[in-house]
Amino acid sequence: MSRMTITGPAEPGFDTILTAQALEFVAALHEEFAPELRALVAGRSGLAGALDRSELGQAVDAVRTAAEAPRPSSVTAPPLGAEAACAADSAAEVWLADLEDGMSPRWDNIITAQLNIASAVRGHNSFIDPRGGRRLHAKTTKPRRLAIRPRAMHASEEHLRWIADDGTESAASAALTDFGLFFFHSAGRLELQGRRPEVVLAKLAGAQDARWWHRVFAFAQEYRGFEDGTISATVQLDSPAAALAIDEIGLALGEHWAGASAAPLEFATALLAAVHDTAAVVAPTWSDADCAEDFLTQLVAHVSAPQAPAAPLSEHSLRTALRLGIDHLERWLRGRPTSRGSETSTAVAELSRTQLWAAFSRRAELADGRSCTPEVFARMLAEELATTLRDSADFYDDAAELFAAAVLADHFEPGLFERAYEAHLIDRRARAALSRRAAA
Repeated sequence: MSRMTITGPAEPGFDTILTAQALEFVAALHEEFAPELRALVAGRSGLAGALDRSELGQAVDAVRTAAEAPRPSSVTAPPLGAEAACAADSAAEVWLADLEDGMSPRWDNIITAQLNIASAVRGHNSFIDPRGGRRLHAKTTKPRRLAIRPRAMHASEEHLRWIADDGTESAASAALTDFGLFFFHSAGRLELQGRRPEVVLAKLAGAQDARWWHRVFAFAQEYRGFEDGTISATVQLDSPAAALAIDEIGLALGEHWAGASAAPLEFATALLAAVHDTAAVVAPTWSDADCAEDFLTQLVAHVSAPQAPAAPLSEHSLRTALRLGIDHLERWLRGRPTSRGSETSTAVAELSRTQLWAAFSRRAELADGRSCTPEVFARMLAEELATTLRDSADFYDDAAELFAAAVLADHFEPGLFERAYEAHLIDRRARAALSRRAAA
């Protein structure tokens, strides 16, 4: 029988989440679905560059429709400490407990988040802060409606490893881990309250991903003895691919389908990444827009007409993108939840990086006549770091190194946060297991 093994450090209370029965359930999910998941993720590389600009208007219309559709009011917050307490006390009807872009995937964050989700479902009003182990208290003590956003299908959890029947070992799927632990510990309590386990799915590449999730949900329900259709799933429109396939995605999710939610800044990030090779550097600067929706409208208009003549760039806009990107990446490395209004840290940093890469890879012209050269970037970076409030525990040097390498790369390289995770967020014991796998 396949099994899960823990390579992450143990903290007080983790054993109440990582029980033998919970890990057995997560292992069963991996045995049934991990091989297909690897094939789905590997197949995505063949879809890169397949964006048809003539369909962008249709994709944006789908995002706008989702944004304007009547839905319960919601608050998005990672289920950690003060953020969890504030979300529990929010007047919003639904708390979206974000395990994906809005939360740094440090091991202590991941398991503490599951502890806090289980606590919220049971109506407890104290939430653990992994930074020091403090408990933050909400005013309310009643169970509230809660949904989770698990990590994306391509993400791995290096602190938990799956050992298959044949003895082969691999990192756990982050998506199956997040969903599996939530469903195991909270679905029964939600059923007693007359509620459904609610899941928001991010970064779907199309209907094939939705069909995979449908099978995961059906298996989980049968394994744990729940009725068909118990799980409710909303899909986040965070890429042109997801927006264009929304009808097929809804059909694929079948009885679990609960609609779509808009994610305009994440959509813009995916769009710029898809057209980085042809998009001119005069794309609007997102930080100067009134809101994410306005920025998306401006960006789509620009990308749809890439032949527009280039205009000199504002150094202020580049510095704003640089500062925001490094600030958000540093907080993510530190393990701190990060948000800018409703926007997530990874979307902010990725979008800033993509725009800066476009400018510096093409040696774009600045308003004062200078070109965007590596020397100009190095000076800007040094000046921004010199005016940043620092402390002995910060990660600004690491964030700056990662961000600069991504901006000045000869070729656009997706996966900034995957590289950051591998370089800085994997614990020593889990890193040893990763090294053994690479050497095999």
